[in-house]
Amino acid sequence: MKELLLKYYRIIKLAIFKIQTSQHFNYEGFQIILPSKHSISTLLRLEPFRNSVLRSASEFVLTSERNHVVDVGANIGDTALTIFKASRVPTKFTLVEPSEFFRDFLIQNSRYLLDYEIIPKFVSPHFPIEDIAGDFLHWGGTAQIVKSKNSIISSKRQILLHDVVRGDTGLIKIDCDGQDATILKIFLENSNFHPAIYFENTITDAPSLNNSCQTINLAFSKGYEYAVISRSDGLVIWAGQIGTTHLIDIFWLQLNIRRMDRPELMYHTDILLVHKDNKDGFNRIIKNIRDDQQNVA
Repeated sequence: MKELLLKYYRIIKLAIFKIQTSQHFNYEGFQIILPSKHSISTLLRLEPFRNSVLRSASEFVLTSERNHVVDVGANIGDTALTIFKASRVPTKFTLVEPSEFFRDFLIQNSRYLLDYEIIPKFVSPHFPIEDIAGDFLHWGGTAQIVKSKNSIISSKRQILLHDVVRGDTGLIKIDCDGQDATILKIFLENSNFHPAIYFENTITDAPSLNNSCQTINLAFSKGYEYAVISRSDGLVIWAGQIGTTHLIDIFWLQLNIRRMDRPELMYHTDILLVHKDNKDGFNRIIKNIRDDQQNVA
């Protein structure tokens, strides 16, 4: 009975969420279209450095040889446009967005991109792919997977991240509401490519902390030696050369903030990983970010 009531609640909430107007918004110099309840306009007003790390990464890791970007959780296309504008080279995009609601806006906003494909699937946190007992719960600016016995995300609606990454991929961005570290771990275990990776690191309990630690350790073993870790508002917490324990204190800080029920202090962190082969690019990223965040009038 409880499961049935929860299902009806989600259906009603989704119906209410979808009954909203569209509006135009000036984003990165582009006139994009977004749902009126989308949180991006408020977030950018309150958090002027929100895209600082991603913008710098896009400028210095993308090259003419590695100019392909995989955007997992492309949403309405705002992140892709940030990357597109910051990149110094013509950029190709693979945009992955499973939500039909947000994908309608993504299709409209992608008109500014010169070379792109949209994949209407969910990137699986399982390898091999298996059916998931769950469904989307839409809120604010995202769609989150929630467990449900009455809804199934079939394997046919899913893909694996390493299946869309290729030799010319220079940057992967992942934003999957808590599944990022797991998705990244599967990619690292099954791919021989080493693009820069920007992902949302969500820690809510001891298992998710351990999962994040395992993912970072695996990345380090695969040659990712440099990292930038920032709060969700884009402000940098730490940047430098990582080892197997360099980020553990930050991960524990995230967990303890959640335990104190103070998510406003640091809701999640965003992590940029750069491979050891691109030390020069990483140094340029760091300088650019610091100039951006320290030289504020």
